[in-house]
Amino acid sequence: MVLPDSDNVARYCKPSSLDPETRKPNTTAFEFRTLKEGQWEKFLSVDWLEYLHPQPAKCIDQVATLRAVLKQGIGVKVMEMRPAGVIAVVPVSAIHQAALQLMPTVLTCRHEPRIGAVRDPHSGVHPDPGVEQWPQKGSDSAHLAIQQYLFMAMAHWEPVGEKIP
Repeated sequence: MVLPDSDNVARYCKPSSLDPETRKPNTTAFEFRTLKEGQWEKFLSVDWLEYLHPQPAKCIDQVATLRAVLKQGIGVKVMEMRPAGVIAVVPVSAIHQAALQLMPTVLTCRHEPRIGAVRDPHSGVHPDPGVEQWPQKGSDSAHLAIQQYLFMAMAHWEPVGEKIP
């Protein structure tokens, strides 16, 4: 299912992807994870905020709901969010409006619940053409353009603040 343009997604940004002084996410927070040399995840993992906390709501309240749900558990193991990390919020409309010229690439947000999970907001930012069409080097300007675009589209960010198993 494609997410509505009116909604938002949140990305957990690990501490190593934050500016050491400001603790704000940098472009590496939006890097597709490498599976092995020259192969990447098919989509960038994010969480759909309105799936858990419908609009109208303040972004800070939606992130608090995401924290609570992940802390409570969804029936499957999820990546551990470390307290020193940050949650970055990007509007779905900004993602869908991306038209990156270097590849050229468009991005789409889709709900991607994990098998066996209950009330799972897990979603993905899918590039088109897909990652199998990407240049082999992760430092290629095409990869960096996607990271930069998502970084620039970030509308809100806040510290995780507490350990979420």
